[in-house]
Amino acid sequence: ELHRKTGDKRGAAAALHHLGLIASERGDVAAARAQLEEAIRLRKECAMRDEAAESMTALADLQLSQGDFVKSQTLVDQAMALLESVRTDVPGGLRASYYARKRKLLDLSVQIAMRSASPDAAVQGLLAAERGRARSLLDLLAERSADADPARREWIEQRANLRRRIDLLSMQLSAPAISNEPELRNRVESLIAQNTEVEARINDSINDPAVGRPLESLDELQRHFLRPDTAILEYHLGESRSYLWLVETGQVHSFPLGPGVGIANIVAQAVDLFVQVTQRQESTVKQLAYQRAMNELSRVLTGPLAGISLPKRLILVPDGALNFLPFAALRIPGRKEYLGIEHDLLQSPSATYLTVGAAPRPPQEFPFYVLAVTDPVFSVYDSRVSAEARKRFGRLAAPDLVRLPFDTDIKTIAQLVPASRRRVFSGFDANPEKLRATHLADFGILYFSTHATIDDQIPDLSRIALSMLDRDGRPIDGFLHPHDLWDFHLQGSTIVLSACDTARGKLLIGEGLMGVSSSLFHARAAQLVLSLTELDGLASAQFFSETYKHVFARRPVPMERALTLARRAFAASNARRDPYYWASIVLVGRPSEDK
Repeated sequence: ELHRKTGDKRGAAAALHHLGLIASERGDVAAARAQLEEAIRLRKECAMRDEAAESMTALADLQLSQGDFVKSQTLVDQAMALLESVRTDVPGGLRASYYARKRKLLDLSVQIAMRSASPDAAVQGLLAAERGRARSLLDLLAERSADADPARREWIEQRANLRRRIDLLSMQLSAPAISNEPELRNRVESLIAQNTEVEARINDSINDPAVGRPLESLDELQRHFLRPDTAILEYHLGESRSYLWLVETGQVHSFPLGPGVGIANIVAQAVDLFVQVTQRQESTVKQLAYQRAMNELSRVLTGPLAGISLPKRLILVPDGALNFLPFAALRIPGRKEYLGIEHDLLQSPSATYLTVGAAPRPPQEFPFYVLAVTDPVFSVYDSRVSAEARKRFGRLAAPDLVRLPFDTDIKTIAQLVPASRRRVFSGFDANPEKLRATHLADFGILYFSTHATIDDQIPDLSRIALSMLDRDGRPIDGFLHPHDLWDFHLQGSTIVLSACDTARGKLLIGEGLMGVSSSLFHARAAQLVLSLTELDGLASAQFFSETYKHVFARRPVPMERALTLARRAFAASNARRDPYYWASIVLVGRPSEDK
């Protein structure tokens, strides 16, 4: 009432929105509906697009709880349109957080589609899930595509200018006691019409209709990425109900799962026990607890697949907490083998990404098969640093980074790859400046064997550690940050990061993990080999040595198959049979094409 008396429409709309939420919690459906509808009207009048979408989401949730699917779907569609019109106003670095805030809307869209009696409910549910999957990454790829087209870049700048003007007028419209409201409203409507026209030009200028947009149909996947030997397993963790979709050639199957919070709790418990490999080896109690947790996860996440004959290669599209999960260590109930032993596994940020990400190329197609960056010099106390330099420069700021001297992997590369087709940056040469001076697009595989630090709270502070000193022992900035990886300029290469926790990053529900991966995909890396957990240095070197035996063999195999063969070798051994040693390594990106 105070906001109404002062003519503050923005404040009145916000109050009505929250009063509607309170009424809904109390079970007063009629009051909740009336207050939310009034909030929507005011917010639309003031061109408050983001806020209007928020109120539409709340009303759609209310209508769905009352069984009114039609009205709920209409509101969700309207809110989605507003979300799409606002999202490009959000700076790229914040866009993933913006999508995370809209998770409720995206979840509603999935729930409505999956509750439909339509025969294609499974397909529509999957497409609804894709609306919010890895959208900030897709936006980055679309913006990279726009950079190459001067006309499109001009239209994008024009769109940004129009939307800034719309937002400014929106603030004026919501101010108390405005005298020229009709004039302002006409100007807003005119700017919105211009924005729609510019948006259409941008979309028409993109040759690939999937760039920067979620899937609108499964045709692209069916035509190019689904063969008899490949299937997609996509997960959605919903508030009240989760789903698994199995996408094969010509068909989509859906399976309901439990509430997302419950699944995330099981994942957290299982992963916590998974990484305690030493304690599990010493404690039967811990080992049994781990096995129970993994069996429960297998039942929940792969139980619906029991009795279904799955193809050789599986493309996994995880959601939320499932990004932390070593899927290779799961078993489909009733089957003896682990998922990662029986199948070639690949993870993707979204099914849409499969249609727009850089296509993998075999290492043999590049001028150089591999660039290995290994055994950096982290500290003045490294034996490779002279006593004089040690005395002169003292203790380095990061002495806790211990040397990784294991070279089984590098020896394997040297044995299998001709000297003319490989390069190795080791010791003092394993530094960022050396990388910047190298034409990285010439290399099929870039292999980093070093330490990494992943910042879960501020992804831009994540870093890969290279040499911290030059040959004279002087300290240098030896870290590779995400913005450094952004400028790698690759051409379908595979990046292997044999470092701890490289697949991690800030977890944003609905968006996946923000870490070094987004920067490398923007740089046109096709596949990333990453670690979910802290790695055992020697075991890691041995694992990648086993992998390279197949990648660089006389008859080479794709990375997906090479990793499976390495997992099998480890699982059959005595010392490395625990899944910790071979299920922590994941492959992310687009699938390889067998040659």
